[in-house]
Amino acid sequence: MASSAPRWIIATHALLPNGPAHRLLAALRQQDRRVGLCAVPMPGGVRTRAEWYFPGKAEPELFIDRQHRVPIWREPLSACDIVRFAWRLRSTGRDPVVIVGCDPVAYLEAITAFGVCAVGVLSDAAWFVDWSAQRLDGRLSSLAYKNVARAVARRATVVGAISSPAAEAIAGLGRSRRTADILIFPNLPLFFPDDDIPAWDDRPRGVVYLGGLSPEQGVELLLQAAVTLTDAGCTFDIAGDGPSATDVAVAASRIRGLRFHGVVHDQRELAAIMSGARVGLALYDPEFPMNAFNDPLKVKDYLSAGLRVVTTSPRVTEDGV
Repeated sequence: MASSAPRWIIATHALLPNGPAHRLLAALRQQDRRVGLCAVPMPGGVRTRAEWYFPGKAEPELFIDRQHRVPIWREPLSACDIVRFAWRLRSTGRDPVVIVGCDPVAYLEAITAFGVCAVGVLSDAAWFVDWSAQRLDGRLSSLAYKNVARAVARRATVVGAISSPAAEAIAGLGRSRRTADILIFPNLPLFFPDDDIPAWDDRPRGVVYLGGLSPEQGVELLLQAAVTLTDAGCTFDIAGDGPSATDVAVAASRIRGLRFHGVVHDQRELAAIMSGARVGLALYDPEFPMNAFNDPLKVKDYLSAGLRVVTTSPRVTEDGV
């Protein structure tokens, strides 16, 4: 007999594995929710990633992960992909859905797609997993970003932000909602079983960095630290992807003790990498606009894995998670 419980659908643009949407997916599944994920490529991203998880399915029906930059014109195709996902979901049952959009554009596309496909929507939420303040620097990008964010903040039944500064920025758009009406829902750390995490004193003298590789995420400082620390006898592990990935790969080929793992999907593999280190680095550029609103995932992951943390982020002490 079919269940009458709502199906939760997470819609997002994908950049790297184990992002905020994946963590929300895992958290809802732990609550025995029937939850699916529709992730489409991130415009301007350095990787073409797409995933379809349908409710009740443990494995993705669609999975694309290629080292190709995503052009802006790819977005109309992504909108069509969300319509296809909604149509497939409708064919699997008529139970209503709860839509959670993890970015403003994905939220609007999902709401539209589910309406076109006549899928019953019980409720919806827009979760601003970042506040891309750098988009406010350009005249056209600022106008587009503000209007889309304002429309979503006004329309969504529930609006969430990952930090108090981000919530204030959303409320500051005007004609949407008050800061007090915006839920603060910070990023979730990865969960590592205790048997995967050795005691800190039992680990080798190692340093690790996990995450995006770009100038605004401190790659230049990261590679300078790699030279200094490997010369001092420490191991240094880097995992991730981004515009500066080639620079990191070249550095790993010439710096003894520096290991570059590329993109790592499996959480147990991530745990193994972090278990070989004592310190995790989170070297955000404090001058990059978005970092003033950010909620750093890697800091939480390091702490969850039992690492000490060195970071340039001034916001990490504000979140009790």
